[in-house]
Amino acid sequence: MLIRPQRLSALAALSTLLLAATATPSFAGSATTSFTVTATVANSCIVSASTLAFPTYLPTATAATTGSTTLDVTCTLGAPYTVALSNGSGTGADPTAGASGRKMTGPSSALLAYNLYQDSGYSQAWGSTGLYLLSGTGTGLQAALTVYGRVPASQVVAAGSYTDTINVTVSF
Repeated sequence: MLIRPQRLSALAALSTLLLAATATPSFAGSATTSFTVTATVANSCIVSASTLAFPTYLPTATAATTGSTTLDVTCTLGAPYTVALSNGSGTGADPTAGASGRKMTGPSSALLAYNLYQDSGYSQAWGSTGLYLLSGTGTGLQAALTVYGRVPASQVVAAGSYTDTINVTVSF
């Protein structure tokens, strides 16, 4: 197949046009600058809690009934924080009062004593002030904090369901 000179000339013109469209233009000089990028990271925390469901309590048992639950706390890396547990909604609750510090309310407003602790030996009560707070430093990752609960043995209480509500406050 023979290409005619007119077609060859048209192809050459098209090729030149395509090269010109994609070629980098020539500049006489350039100027540069820079800019700053900033961000402020604030201390923050989030917390979630699971239910603490004690096993069935037997008032005639000679040993305390125990249970536990987990608080999941996530705080900014390096942020100091404290975790406070409220007294609960039971009448006369005072977590600093030892093993019977908190009260679950049951049938006919009956009260079942219990308390919450920071340790599995049940020696450090967990409350809302001073020595009863749990302190930590944020890692930026979720920290699972165990809450240990204990219902003292031999309480004189009516059969039925008992409940309490504990508010968790993380201060940072």
